[in-house]
Order: sequence, then structure tokens, then C-alpha cells
Amino acid sequence: MEILKDILNLFIDAERRFSTKAAIFIAILIGGMLANNIFGFTYYYNISNKLEKISAINLILKDSTITANNKLELTRIREEVLERVTIPEAIADRVSNAYAQLKKTNLNAHEDKAASTQSIAIVSPRSSTWFLLSTSGLYIILVIVLLPVGLIAVMQTKEALNGILGLFVVAFVMYGIGAFNYYVLNLLPQFGNSWAWNYALNAVIQISLLALLSLTYIRINKT
Repeated sequence: MEILKDILNLFIDAERRFSTKAAIFIAILIGGMLANNIFGFTYYYNISNKLEKISAINLILKDSTITANNKLELTRIREEVLERVTIPEAIADRVSNAYAQLKKTNLNAHEDKAASTQSIAIVSPRSSTWFLLSTSGLYIILVIVLLPVGLIAVMQTKEALNGILGLFVVAFVMYGIGAFNYYVLNLLPQFGNSWAWNYALNAVIQISLLALLSLTYIRINKT
């Protein structure tokens, strides 16, 4: 309870700026989402809840005194329990299916184009390491290097909590941008007969976006 009280005081403290409160809220929200994703709190809770209800239904179905109609109804309910998905799970399934369909469409289009030109192209395998570095390498390096250095620096200031929360927000934003780059650029087909062209394009896009973000940050601080 003391922890909840301290967290509540962070938001109701009139001396704290709104931007600080917003940063704290975002950091808590992001931290909760990451913890839930890593440890699977809601996932395992849903599984446990389903198993409990299915066990109860199976126990009732073993009762010889219930009617055939009741058994059919209980069987239907059991199927609904098994097939029920939460809103986040439904969204994730939709995104995954859309991504798979888009990749399939791009692959079919690439195969049709190759067949129409009646040319045999040798498709070289793509390096996962080079593709990751070309799409998100700078963001990964920035998070790995700046996060521990920044933590050491802000721990020596008076507003250490705000600094720590800000660093984690920046790290999450970097992670999000890097993941977005990887996802979008992964949809592109191979250019020419070598993935090197893709790596070069990925690097240009990655550097350009990072430069744009840096310039935007500098302009905001000047205003």
C-alpha cells in the first residue's frame, strides 16, 4: 500500500510539472506492458481461468443425471471458452495475419514478375545480422551505450527519478522506431541480385530518420 501511496503522490504533487507527471505515467504504462509481455501475467491468468472453467464443465458432463440437451449446451459453452480471445490477442492475430498476407502477396508479385521476363535470377540468402544492423543498428547502439551512461549521470542529480524515467522513455522510443524500421523495410523485396542494395537503402533511411529526430529535438529545445 505504501508503494501505491507514493505513486499516487507523484501525480497529485502540485510542485511537479505536467510534463513530469506525463513522463512518469508513460514510463509506468510502458513498464507495465513490458513486464506483462515478459512474464505473461495476463496470458497465464487467461489460460488458468479457461482450464478452471473447462474442468468444471467436464465434471458436470460426467453427471449421468443431466439431460442430452444440457450436455449439448455445456459442450457448446466449453467450445466458446476454448475459442474465446481477448482484445489484445485478437489485434495481434489480425496484425500477424495481415503481415503474412502482405508478404505472400509481395512474394507472388515477385514470382510473377520473374516469370513474365523469362529470366532466371539467383536470389542470394539475406544476412539476418546485416539486415538488423542496417535497419536498427544505430538505435540498438544508442540504447546500449547511452542508457547505462545516462543512468550514472542522472543518479548524481537532484531529480534522479525524473531523469531515470526520461531515459527509459527515450530507450522505449528508440526501440519502437527500430522495430518499426525493421518491420517496414522487411516488406521490401530484394533489389537486383544482391541484398547489399537493400542494406544500403536501409542504412540511408535509418540515418536520415535519426538525423531528422535529432534536428527536431534541437529545434524544440531552442524554442
